[in-house]
Amino acid sequence: MNGVACYDRLVRAWIACCLLTAAPTACAAEPVRVRADAVAAPCLSAVLKAAGGGGLVVADGPADLLIAAASEVARAVESGTALEDGEIGLARVPFVLVVPAGNPLGLRGLDDVARAGGELAVLDLPAAHEARRAAEAAAPGRVRLQAGERARRAPLALVPLSLAGEGEKLPTGLRPLELRGAVLAAARDPQAARALLARLARPPAVDAWARCQ
Repeated sequence: MNGVACYDRLVRAWIACCLLTAAPTACAAEPVRVRADAVAAPCLSAVLKAAGGGGLVVADGPADLLIAAASEVARAVESGTALEDGEIGLARVPFVLVVPAGNPLGLRGLDDVARAGGELAVLDLPAAHEARRAAEAAAPGRVRLQAGERARRAPLALVPLSLAGEGEKLPTGLRPLELRGAVLAAARDPQAARALLARLARPPAVDAWARCQ
């Protein structure tokens, strides 16, 4: 099922619930539709829950909020897709080097990757360009760009902590990736979208971002 079909199905279920509930005021507003990039997506459900709900995660199709790497949000603002006055910082996600459980080779960081052998997975996302350069310097000819879930499953990977899978997670010293949120210009209810975004930047949502990282 694609994102649009999933969204339509969820909205129909929500409308049916509204028609049956004895408290119609609880259905006065539709949920804010939130679209996230690969870095933010693993955290989003938990963060929305911590913020008190009010958001519906959509994979694609129409959305009211964008939560993504700062560079992606900046492009959305510059193109007019997102509102400049509806942008806010949410979290900083460190890059980690993920190695097999138990770290059998005793790696300490990127400087040791040369002796690890095999491919080094790096997240295929424009915002990860600094990590890609560092990976290519550490493992020339062995870097493989991977989408989010593939990068998570790789035995040796340089990824944001939100995408780190099983195994040991080693610090890298790379600049953390900043996540930002922005109200999209096509938002059905910009005021509701702004309100949800503000909650995502305050406790207890900020604690949920930290736990996900």
